[in-house]
Amino acid sequence: MKKRNFYITLLFAAVYFTSYLTRTNYAAVLIEMIRTEGFTKEAAALALTVSAITYGLGQVVSGYLGDRFKPEKIIFFGLVTATVMNLLIPLCPSAISMSAVWGVNGFAQAMIWPPMVKMLAGLFEPDEYKKACVFVSWGSSVATISIYLVAPLIISFLSWRAVFIVSACAGAVISVIWAICSGKLDFRAARTVKREDEKSAPRFGLYATVFLVFAILAVAFQGLLRDGFTTWTPTLLSEKFNFSASGAILSGVVLPIFSMVSLSFASFVSRKMLKNELFCAGFFFVLCLTGSVLVRYSSTAWLTLLAAAIAEGGAHGVNYSLTCLVPPLFAKHNKTSLISGLLNSGTYIGSAFSASFIASLLSSSGWDGVALLWIISALAGAVICAALALKKRKIYDT
Repeated sequence: MKKRNFYITLLFAAVYFTSYLTRTNYAAVLIEMIRTEGFTKEAAALALTVSAITYGLGQVVSGYLGDRFKPEKIIFFGLVTATVMNLLIPLCPSAISMSAVWGVNGFAQAMIWPPMVKMLAGLFEPDEYKKACVFVSWGSSVATISIYLVAPLIISFLSWRAVFIVSACAGAVISVIWAICSGKLDFRAARTVKREDEKSAPRFGLYATVFLVFAILAVAFQGLLRDGFTTWTPTLLSEKFNFSASGAILSGVVLPIFSMVSLSFASFVSRKMLKNELFCAGFFFVLCLTGSVLVRYSSTAWLTLLAAAIAEGGAHGVNYSLTCLVPPLFAKHNKTSLISGLLNSGTYIGSAFSASFIASLLSSSGWDGVALLWIISALAGAVICAALALKKRKIYDT
């Protein structure tokens, strides 16, 4: 990668790192909030549900705005708004007000990734673009690892509120850096929108529509599994195996490390082993199923953590297969971008369901009930992907 391109990529990675830092910090301190504030699990998790919904809806809005306005300005707006919301969270007097603030934060966070992809695609040649996307995406995992490492220390010396203040400070610094650096780079190519002649595109037939509906359902199951394990594994370790709050939060570092490995593994599997995108997704759903079963029957904390890491890693493999590899199947319909947006939104439908329903399920059925939900979700996802894989070629007949 050229030196100039490396520095541009580093800038984008820093922005994406900050985006995740100011979004995943809530889940990282969830246990401590429940313990110190007396919130029920349902009340504390409500903010995660609202944020997932606004983030999913915001992706569509952000994609629309990114084609019509300067994408660097949209990213700046997202960063600044997220910073302000992180500053407001410690001032919220109730779980309801926190949910409202975190819902705005979710929408602001959605203003970052779609314009960023648009800019990267306009700034780099195809090969450089692929390298840049991988490097930038790692920013999310590094941010997750960082927050789960730093949050216990901040909580030990100060409180969970200080975690949001520190995150907001990072957001403010990166916002300033972005405002200065983005103004010095030429992003005009990124604003150019090429439109294909839609009159020549074939009709979006019934089979393609049914295919899409079930693909969205599968990716929603993936969102339920991925965010379910990310959010609730520290709580599971704390309640079932008596991990301290700080120890349970620290254990969350293992999950994003596995996600980084699983993304590389998913790329290898899709290129060398399973060329059919849906079979590839089904394979990783089976990994989710294996991890979920182990979580259900594990009797030790470290085996449970390993099983959760396997399940979450599998969910990231599913996400890669469905949201990155499936949209090009609809290229002849001139709907690749639209399908990508719909599938990404499906992820956050599952995430929203996960945040609220798991909290309720814990109260009624305990961790065995939650593990059973994960098992059923992984099995359902695997069956859907296998069925779609067998019928994939029919999409070209519609």
